[in-house]
Amino acid sequence: MRPIFAVQAGHEVLAEAAARITVPVEFLLQWDDEQVSRESGLALFDAFGSAEKTLHANPGRHAAVPRFELDSAERFFGRHLGRGERLS
Repeated sequence: MRPIFAVQAGHEVLAEAAARITVPVEFLLQWDDEQVSRESGLALFDAFGSAEKTLHANPGRHAAVPRFELDSAERFFGRHLGRGERLS
């Protein structure tokens, strides 16, 4: 299957857009993702221009995101966007 977010030859536009992202980033990568190759995901993470970026990698396919990652994303947004009501 062809990767969705490939930062490879021919996808320089995506890498250039990622380089302009300077806000904090928490990037989730499923290690065995059937839609986004590991190499493409790591390249996209590397391309982000943010000085504050964190990579969370977990085993599993694209939709097999562990529950604790959803909790982590909620905490991330709470820290950077302010506290609000719990999403779930």
